[in-house]
Amino acid sequence: TGSEAVLVIGCGPAGSACATVLARSGVPVIALDRAVFPRDKVCGGALSPDTWRALLRLRLIDRDQLDGITLSRASRLECYHRDEYLGSYDADPDDAVRTVDRRELDHILLRTAEESGAEIIQGEAVTGVARAPSSRFEITTDTGRTFRSRDLVAADGAGGRTRIRLARRRGRVSPIVALQVRVPPECMPESPFRNPSLRVHFGLLSYGYGWVFSRGAGLVIGMGGFAAGIRPSALPPLLEELTAWTGVRCDAGRMGIEGAILAMRGHRPLLRSGGMLLAGDSASLLDRVSGEGIGAAVRSGAWCAGLIAGRRQPGCTGGNPYSAEGPECIGRARASRACSHLLYGRLFTGRAMRRLASSGKFYRAYWDLLCGRLSYPGMMLRLIRERGNS
Repeated sequence: TGSEAVLVIGCGPAGSACATVLARSGVPVIALDRAVFPRDKVCGGALSPDTWRALLRLRLIDRDQLDGITLSRASRLECYHRDEYLGSYDADPDDAVRTVDRRELDHILLRTAEESGAEIIQGEAVTGVARAPSSRFEITTDTGRTFRSRDLVAADGAGGRTRIRLARRRGRVSPIVALQVRVPPECMPESPFRNPSLRVHFGLLSYGYGWVFSRGAGLVIGMGGFAAGIRPSALPPLLEELTAWTGVRCDAGRMGIEGAILAMRGHRPLLRSGGMLLAGDSASLLDRVSGEGIGAAVRSGAWCAGLIAGRRQPGCTGGNPYSAEGPECIGRARASRACSHLLYGRLFTGRAMRRLASSGKFYRAYWDLLCGRLSYPGMMLRLIRERGNS
Protein backbone atom coordinates (compact mmCIF):
# COMPACT_ATOMS: atom_id res chain seq x y z
CA THR A 1 0.00 0.00 0.00
CA GLY A 2 3.01 2.35 -0.08
CA SER A 3 2.68 3.40 3.59
CA GLU A 4 6.02 5.26 3.67
CA ALA A 5 5.58 7.13 0.40
CA VAL A 6 4.31 10.67 0.17
CA LEU A 7 0.93 10.74 -1.59
CA VAL A 8 0.39 13.39 -4.27
CA ILE A 9 -3.14 13.66 -5.69
CA GLY A 10 -3.04 15.07 -9.21
CA CYS A 11 -0.35 14.83 -11.89
CA GLY A 12 -0.70 18.23 -13.52
CA PRO A 13 2.14 20.79 -13.27
CA ALA A 14 1.80 21.18 -9.48
CA GLY A 15 1.71 17.45 -8.74
CA SER A 16 4.49 16.62 -11.21
CA ALA A 17 6.75 19.35 -9.79
CA CYS A 18 6.15 18.12 -6.25
CA ALA A 19 6.81 14.49 -7.19
CA THR A 20 9.98 15.41 -9.11
CA VAL A 21 11.53 17.39 -6.25
CA LEU A 22 10.62 14.69 -3.70
CA ALA A 23 12.08 11.91 -5.82
CA ARG A 24 15.30 13.86 -6.42
CA SER A 25 15.55 14.39 -2.66
CA GLY A 26 15.40 10.64 -2.09
CA VAL A 27 11.88 10.67 -0.63
CA PRO A 28 9.56 7.91 -1.93
CA VAL A 29 6.48 9.39 -3.58
CA ILE A 30 3.34 8.11 -5.28
CA ALA A 31 1.45 10.48 -7.56
CA LEU A 32 -2.07 9.54 -8.70
CA ASP A 33 -4.32 10.96 -11.40
CA ARG A 34 -7.62 9.81 -12.81
CA ALA A 35 -6.51 10.78 -16.33
CA VAL A 36 -4.11 8.90 -18.58
CA PHE A 37 -1.36 11.14 -19.99
CA PRO A 38 -0.99 12.69 -22.46
CA ARG A 39 -4.44 14.15 -21.92
CA ASP A 40 -6.18 17.21 -23.34
CA LYS A 41 -6.45 20.36 -21.25
CA VAL A 42 -8.57 23.43 -21.99
CA CYS A 43 -5.93 26.13 -21.72
CA GLY A 44 -4.57 28.82 -23.99
CA GLY A 45 -1.10 27.47 -23.26
CA ALA A 46 0.57 30.87 -22.76
CA LEU A 47 3.65 30.79 -20.52
CA SER A 48 4.84 34.13 -19.17
CA PRO A 49 8.62 34.72 -19.07
CA ASP A 50 8.54 34.24 -15.30
CA THR A 51 6.78 30.89 -15.70
CA TRP A 52 8.94 29.32 -18.41
CA ARG A 53 12.06 30.48 -16.58
CA ALA A 54 10.76 28.83 -13.41
CA LEU A 55 10.31 25.57 -15.32
CA LEU A 56 13.95 25.77 -16.40
CA ARG A 57 15.24 26.89 -13.00
CA LEU A 58 13.50 24.03 -11.19
CA ARG A 59 14.87 21.61 -13.86
CA LEU A 60 11.40 20.35 -14.69
CA ILE A 61 12.09 20.78 -18.40
CA ASP A 62 15.26 21.50 -20.34
CA ARG A 63 15.79 24.22 -22.91
CA ASP A 64 15.61 21.86 -25.91
CA GLN A 65 12.33 20.38 -24.68
CA LEU A 66 10.87 23.83 -24.09
CA ASP A 67 11.93 25.07 -27.53
CA GLY A 68 10.53 21.88 -29.06
CA ILE A 69 7.00 22.41 -27.72
CA THR A 70 6.96 26.20 -28.22
CA LEU A 71 4.44 26.97 -30.95
CA SER A 72 5.00 30.73 -31.03
CA ARG A 73 6.52 33.63 -29.10
CA ALA A 74 4.74 36.92 -28.39
CA SER A 75 6.67 40.04 -27.43
CA ARG A 76 3.94 42.57 -28.15
CA LEU A 77 0.95 43.26 -25.87
CA GLU A 78 -2.20 44.88 -27.28
CA CYS A 79 -5.15 45.74 -25.04
CA TYR A 80 -8.76 46.44 -26.03
CA HIS A 81 -12.01 47.24 -24.25
CA ARG A 82 -14.27 44.94 -26.20
CA ASP A 83 -13.29 45.96 -29.78
CA GLU A 84 -11.94 49.42 -28.89
CA TYR A 85 -8.14 49.69 -29.00
CA LEU A 86 -6.60 50.95 -25.74
CA GLY A 87 -2.83 50.68 -26.11
CA SER A 88 0.17 48.41 -26.64
CA TYR A 89 3.75 47.69 -25.64
CA ASP A 90 6.66 46.07 -27.51
CA ALA A 91 8.91 44.05 -25.21
CA ASP A 92 12.37 42.59 -25.67
CA PRO A 93 12.06 39.35 -27.72
CA ASP A 94 14.09 37.59 -25.02
CA ASP A 95 11.17 38.29 -22.66
CA ALA A 96 8.56 36.78 -24.97
CA VAL A 97 5.45 34.97 -23.79
CA ARG A 98 5.63 31.43 -25.18
CA THR A 99 2.63 29.50 -26.48
CA VAL A 100 2.83 25.75 -25.85
CA ASP A 101 0.52 22.78 -26.14
CA ARG A 102 -0.62 21.90 -22.60
CA ARG A 103 -1.04 18.27 -23.62
CA GLU A 104 2.66 18.08 -24.47
CA LEU A 105 3.89 20.25 -21.60
CA ASP A 106 2.06 18.32 -18.89
CA HIS A 107 3.22 15.00 -20.35
CA ILE A 108 6.86 16.15 -20.31
CA LEU A 109 6.56 17.30 -16.69
CA LEU A 110 5.04 13.97 -15.68
CA ARG A 111 7.77 12.01 -17.50
CA THR A 112 10.38 14.11 -15.66
CA ALA A 113 8.83 13.04 -12.35
CA GLU A 114 8.79 9.40 -13.37
CA GLU A 115 12.37 9.50 -14.65
CA SER A 116 13.41 11.11 -11.35
CA GLY A 117 12.11 8.06 -9.47
CA ALA A 118 8.49 8.91 -8.58
CA GLU A 119 5.86 6.19 -8.86
CA ILE A 120 3.12 7.40 -11.19
CA ILE A 121 -0.35 5.86 -11.19
CA GLN A 122 -2.58 6.99 -14.05
CA GLY A 123 -6.19 6.23 -14.89
CA GLU A 124 -7.13 5.63 -11.26
CA ALA A 125 -9.53 8.06 -9.60
CA VAL A 126 -9.46 8.86 -5.90
CA THR A 127 -12.86 8.03 -4.41
CA GLY A 128 -12.18 8.48 -0.71
CA VAL A 129 -9.93 10.66 1.43
CA ALA A 130 -9.85 10.42 5.21
CA ARG A 131 -7.53 11.13 8.10
CA ALA A 132 -7.13 8.31 10.60
CA PRO A 133 -6.70 8.84 14.36
CA SER A 134 -3.02 7.98 13.88
CA SER A 135 -2.72 11.22 11.86
CA ARG A 136 -2.16 9.20 8.71
CA PHE A 137 -4.10 9.94 5.57
CA GLU A 138 -5.98 7.11 3.91
CA ILE A 139 -6.71 7.27 0.19
CA THR A 140 -8.97 4.84 -1.64
CA THR A 141 -9.34 4.61 -5.42
CA ASP A 142 -11.93 3.32 -7.84
CA THR A 143 -9.92 0.12 -8.30
CA GLY A 144 -10.35 -0.72 -4.61
CA ARG A 145 -6.75 0.01 -3.65
CA THR A 146 -5.86 1.83 -0.42
CA PHE A 147 -2.84 4.04 0.20
CA ARG A 148 -1.75 5.40 3.56
CA SER A 149 0.78 8.07 4.41
CA ARG A 150 1.45 10.73 6.99
CA ASP A 151 2.13 13.22 4.17
CA LEU A 152 -0.51 14.20 1.60
CA VAL A 153 -0.28 16.88 -1.10
CA ALA A 154 -3.51 17.97 -2.80
CA ALA A 155 -2.74 19.04 -6.38
CA ASP A 156 -5.94 18.00 -8.12
CA GLY A 157 -6.97 21.43 -9.38
CA ALA A 158 -9.63 24.06 -8.88
CA GLY A 159 -12.45 21.54 -8.92
CA GLY A 160 -10.53 18.86 -7.02
CA ARG A 161 -12.23 17.00 -4.21
CA THR A 162 -9.28 16.42 -1.89
CA ARG A 163 -9.25 19.85 -0.27
CA ILE A 164 -13.04 19.93 -0.08
CA ARG A 165 -13.15 16.61 1.75
CA LEU A 166 -10.50 17.50 4.32
CA ALA A 167 -10.57 21.30 4.60
CA ARG A 168 -12.01 22.82 7.75
CA ARG A 169 -13.86 25.48 5.74
CA ARG A 170 -15.43 24.70 2.38
CA GLY A 171 -15.66 28.17 0.90
CA ARG A 172 -18.26 29.71 -1.39
CA VAL A 173 -18.73 28.22 -4.86
CA SER A 174 -17.59 30.58 -7.66
CA PRO A 175 -18.12 29.46 -11.29
CA ILE A 176 -15.06 29.90 -13.51
CA VAL A 177 -15.39 29.71 -17.28
CA ALA A 178 -12.73 28.84 -19.83
CA LEU A 179 -13.73 28.69 -23.50
CA GLN A 180 -11.53 28.75 -26.58
CA VAL A 181 -11.31 27.90 -30.26
CA ARG A 182 -8.24 26.94 -32.24
CA VAL A 183 -8.19 28.76 -35.57
CA PRO A 184 -6.53 26.80 -38.42
CA PRO A 185 -4.37 28.62 -41.00
CA GLU A 186 -7.11 28.53 -43.66
CA CYS A 187 -9.41 30.58 -41.41
CA MET A 188 -6.86 33.25 -40.54
CA PRO A 189 -7.96 36.89 -40.91
CA GLU A 190 -7.52 38.52 -44.31
CA SER A 191 -5.87 41.50 -42.62
CA PRO A 192 -2.62 40.08 -41.24
CA PHE A 193 -2.67 39.40 -37.53
CA ARG A 194 0.25 41.23 -36.01
CA ASN A 195 2.68 38.50 -35.06
CA PRO A 196 4.16 38.04 -32.56
CA SER A 197 1.50 39.69 -30.38
CA LEU A 198 -0.76 38.91 -27.47
CA ARG A 199 -4.17 40.59 -27.59
CA VAL A 200 -6.26 41.07 -24.46
CA HIS A 201 -9.93 42.09 -24.68
CA PHE A 202 -11.57 43.41 -21.50
CA GLY A 203 -15.32 43.87 -21.10
CA LEU A 204 -16.54 40.40 -22.10
CA LEU A 205 -16.84 39.03 -18.56
CA SER A 206 -17.21 41.05 -15.38
CA TYR A 207 -14.09 39.46 -13.87
CA GLY A 208 -12.06 38.17 -16.80
CA TYR A 209 -10.96 38.86 -20.35
CA GLY A 210 -10.68 37.48 -23.84
CA TRP A 211 -7.38 36.58 -25.48
CA VAL A 212 -6.04 36.17 -28.99
CA PHE A 213 -2.54 34.95 -29.75
CA SER A 214 -0.61 33.00 -32.33
CA ARG A 215 -0.40 29.23 -32.21
CA GLY A 216 1.95 28.01 -34.89
CA ALA A 217 0.43 29.08 -38.22
CA GLY A 218 -2.99 29.60 -36.63
CA LEU A 219 -4.53 31.38 -33.65
CA VAL A 220 -6.03 30.64 -30.26
CA ILE A 221 -9.08 32.75 -29.41
CA GLY A 222 -10.58 32.34 -25.98
CA MET A 223 -11.92 33.90 -22.85
CA GLY A 224 -11.81 33.10 -19.19
CA GLY A 225 -12.75 34.44 -15.82
CA PHE A 226 -15.40 34.34 -13.14
CA ALA A 227 -18.84 33.92 -14.64
CA ALA A 228 -21.09 34.69 -11.67
CA GLY A 229 -24.50 35.86 -12.85
CA ILE A 230 -23.95 34.75 -16.47
CA ARG A 231 -26.08 31.99 -17.95
CA PRO A 232 -24.00 29.20 -19.54
CA SER A 233 -26.01 29.61 -22.77
CA ALA A 234 -24.80 33.23 -23.04
CA LEU A 235 -21.13 32.28 -23.10
CA PRO A 236 -20.71 30.86 -26.65
CA PRO A 237 -22.20 34.02 -28.25
CA LEU A 238 -19.61 36.09 -26.36
CA LEU A 239 -16.87 33.94 -27.85
CA GLU A 240 -18.46 34.32 -31.30
CA GLU A 241 -18.37 38.09 -30.80
CA LEU A 242 -14.67 38.01 -29.91
CA THR A 243 -13.96 35.83 -32.95
CA ALA A 244 -15.72 38.34 -35.20
CA TRP A 245 -13.61 41.22 -33.83
CA THR A 246 -10.49 39.31 -34.86
CA GLY A 247 -11.63 39.00 -38.48
CA VAL A 248 -11.53 35.20 -38.57
CA ARG A 249 -13.33 33.84 -41.66
CA CYS A 250 -14.96 30.86 -39.92
CA ASP A 251 -17.41 31.12 -37.05
CA ALA A 252 -16.41 29.69 -33.67
CA GLY A 253 -19.18 27.10 -33.70
CA ARG A 254 -17.91 25.52 -36.93
CA MET A 255 -14.34 25.38 -35.63
CA GLY A 256 -15.47 23.67 -32.43
CA ILE A 257 -15.58 25.36 -29.05
CA GLU A 258 -13.50 23.78 -26.30
CA GLY A 259 -14.31 24.69 -22.77
CA ALA A 260 -15.43 24.00 -19.28
CA ILE A 261 -17.19 25.69 -16.39
CA LEU A 262 -15.61 24.80 -13.06
CA ALA A 263 -17.46 25.11 -9.77
CA MET A 264 -14.39 26.46 -7.98
CA ARG A 265 -14.76 27.06 -4.28
CA GLY A 266 -13.75 30.52 -3.16
CA HIS A 267 -10.99 29.44 -0.79
CA ARG A 268 -8.45 32.01 0.21
CA PRO A 269 -4.92 31.24 -0.99
CA LEU A 270 -3.56 28.68 1.45
CA LEU A 271 -0.71 26.15 1.41
CA ARG A 272 -1.92 24.04 4.35
CA SER A 273 -5.37 22.86 5.36
CA GLY A 274 -6.68 19.95 7.38
CA GLY A 275 -3.15 18.65 7.96
CA MET A 276 -2.38 18.32 4.25
CA LEU A 277 -0.32 20.51 1.94
CA LEU A 278 -1.84 22.27 -1.06
CA ALA A 279 -0.32 23.15 -4.44
CA GLY A 280 -1.44 24.94 -7.58
CA ASP A 281 -5.13 25.58 -8.12
CA SER A 282 -5.95 23.42 -5.08
CA ALA A 283 -4.25 26.17 -3.07
CA SER A 284 -6.28 28.87 -4.90
CA LEU A 285 -3.12 30.41 -6.36
CA LEU A 286 -4.67 31.50 -9.66
CA ASP A 287 -3.60 35.00 -10.68
CA ARG A 288 -6.91 36.89 -10.79
CA VAL A 289 -5.62 39.52 -13.24
CA SER A 290 -3.55 37.57 -15.77
CA GLY A 291 -5.41 34.29 -15.31
CA GLU A 292 -2.10 32.45 -15.16
CA GLY A 293 -1.63 29.50 -12.85
CA ILE A 294 1.17 27.27 -14.18
CA GLY A 295 4.01 29.25 -12.62
CA ALA A 296 2.37 29.24 -9.19
CA ALA A 297 1.56 25.54 -9.64
CA VAL A 298 5.14 24.37 -10.16
CA ARG A 299 6.59 26.74 -7.56
CA SER A 300 4.10 25.75 -4.86
CA GLY A 301 4.62 22.08 -5.75
CA ALA A 302 8.36 22.50 -5.23
CA TRP A 303 7.69 24.28 -1.91
CA CYS A 304 5.54 21.40 -0.64
CA ALA A 305 8.21 18.89 -1.64
CA GLY A 306 11.01 20.87 0.01
CA LEU A 307 9.04 21.11 3.25
CA ILE A 308 8.32 17.38 3.35
CA ALA A 309 11.90 16.44 2.39
CA GLY A 310 13.29 18.63 5.17
CA ARG A 311 10.92 17.08 7.67
CA ARG A 312 11.77 13.53 6.64
CA GLN A 313 15.52 14.16 6.44
CA PRO A 314 16.25 16.35 9.49
CA GLY A 315 19.97 15.74 9.24
CA CYS A 316 20.12 17.27 5.79
CA THR A 317 22.14 20.49 5.68
CA GLY A 318 21.35 23.56 3.62
CA GLY A 319 17.68 23.88 4.57
CA ASN A 320 14.80 24.01 2.12
CA PRO A 321 16.02 25.56 -1.15
CA TYR A 322 12.40 26.21 -2.12
CA SER A 323 11.35 27.94 1.11
CA ALA A 324 10.62 31.25 -0.61
CA GLU A 325 8.54 29.78 -3.44
CA GLY A 326 5.33 29.13 -1.49
CA PRO A 327 5.04 32.45 0.40
CA GLU A 328 5.80 34.37 -2.81
CA CYS A 329 2.98 32.52 -4.60
CA ILE A 330 0.58 33.30 -1.74
CA GLY A 331 1.56 36.97 -1.77
CA ARG A 332 1.06 37.27 -5.52
CA ALA A 333 -2.32 35.50 -5.47
CA ARG A 334 -3.61 37.77 -2.71
CA ALA A 335 -2.28 40.93 -4.37
CA SER A 336 -3.82 39.90 -7.71
CA ARG A 337 -7.20 39.59 -6.00
CA ALA A 338 -6.96 43.16 -4.75
CA CYS A 339 -5.83 44.45 -8.16
CA SER A 340 -8.59 42.53 -9.93
CA HIS A 341 -11.20 44.58 -8.08
CA LEU A 342 -9.56 47.79 -9.31
CA LEU A 343 -9.52 46.49 -12.89
CA TYR A 344 -12.81 44.60 -13.09
CA GLY A 345 -14.98 45.87 -10.22
CA ARG A 346 -18.12 47.74 -11.21
CA LEU A 347 -17.07 50.86 -9.29
CA PHE A 348 -13.65 51.04 -10.93
CA THR A 349 -13.69 49.38 -14.35
CA GLY A 350 -14.79 52.48 -16.30
CA ARG A 351 -12.06 54.58 -14.73
CA ALA A 352 -9.53 51.77 -15.28
CA MET A 353 -10.36 51.51 -19.00
CA ARG A 354 -10.03 55.27 -19.43
CA ARG A 355 -6.67 55.14 -17.68
CA LEU A 356 -5.47 52.35 -19.97
CA ALA A 357 -6.52 54.37 -23.01
CA SER A 358 -4.74 57.54 -21.86
CA SER A 359 -1.45 56.14 -20.54
CA GLY A 360 0.93 53.62 -22.06
CA LYS A 361 2.92 53.24 -18.84
CA PHE A 362 0.70 50.44 -17.57
CA TYR A 363 1.72 48.09 -20.36
CA ARG A 364 5.46 48.19 -19.64
CA ALA A 365 4.81 47.79 -15.91
CA TYR A 366 2.53 44.81 -16.60
CA TRP A 367 5.12 43.13 -18.83
CA ASP A 368 7.72 43.60 -16.09
CA LEU A 369 5.27 41.82 -13.79
CA LEU A 370 4.95 38.94 -16.29
CA CYS A 371 8.75 38.72 -16.29
CA GLY A 372 8.90 38.51 -12.50
CA ARG A 373 10.74 41.82 -12.20
CA LEU A 374 7.80 43.54 -10.51
CA SER A 375 5.13 42.55 -7.98
CA TYR A 376 1.54 43.78 -8.04
CA PRO A 377 2.16 46.26 -5.20
CA GLY A 378 5.33 47.37 -7.02
CA MET A 379 3.41 47.83 -10.25
CA MET A 380 0.71 49.92 -8.55
CA LEU A 381 3.32 52.02 -6.75
CA ARG A 382 5.17 52.68 -10.02
CA LEU A 383 1.98 53.77 -11.75
CA ILE A 384 1.04 56.08 -8.89
CA ARG A 385 4.49 57.67 -8.91
CA GLU A 386 4.53 58.09 -12.69
CA ARG A 387 1.06 59.64 -12.59
CA GLY A 388 2.24 62.08 -9.92
CA ASN A 389 5.23 63.05 -12.07
CA SER A 390 3.15 63.56 -15.23
